[in-house]
Amino acid sequence: MSLSRYLFGDFPIAFHTTLPVSAAVARLAATSDLSTFRSGSHQLRGYATASEVVLWEGSNIFANPFRPHFHGSFSQEQGITVLSGVMRADLRTKVWCAVAAAACPLAIAFSHELARALGVTAIAAAAALALHLSIRPSSGLARSLATQIETAITGEGANYSFKPTPLRGAA
Repeated sequence: MSLSRYLFGDFPIAFHTTLPVSAAVARLAATSDLSTFRSGSHQLRGYATASEVVLWEGSNIFANPFRPHFHGSFSQEQGITVLSGVMRADLRTKVWCAVAAAACPLAIAFSHELARALGVTAIAAAAALALHLSIRPSSGLARSLATQIETAITGEGANYSFKPTPLRGAA
């Protein structure tokens, strides 16, 4: 288990389609094209190439720093196109949570006011809790992102697997 998975809740995920890699990339790239965004709706953002896919779900109105991001790549396995990767938090959010967690012992050790030290600790604990609730397989945010990616590459939904070796086959 990686340190990032333990600390921040990163988890592997795989998507399957019978489309060739080039067609799956084209469908995913068209869905996440920045020129098609509508201001109030949650849509895929990011980019997709055959060698790298970075996607997240967002809108122009509300930015959630704890939203999951998908980082992965396409491959061919026995005639089936597989998009495999990791659902994880944004690097800036991970750094912010790590700095806040590191500040807790310092605040407790060097603060002359216990209330201020406990405030720093409460903020760090709330950030860690928000991150763990957002970045996990049963999270509504992670399921929504996974469903949008699956729909984009296959035209169907709910054919993804949160396991490194998926239980379901291609659509």
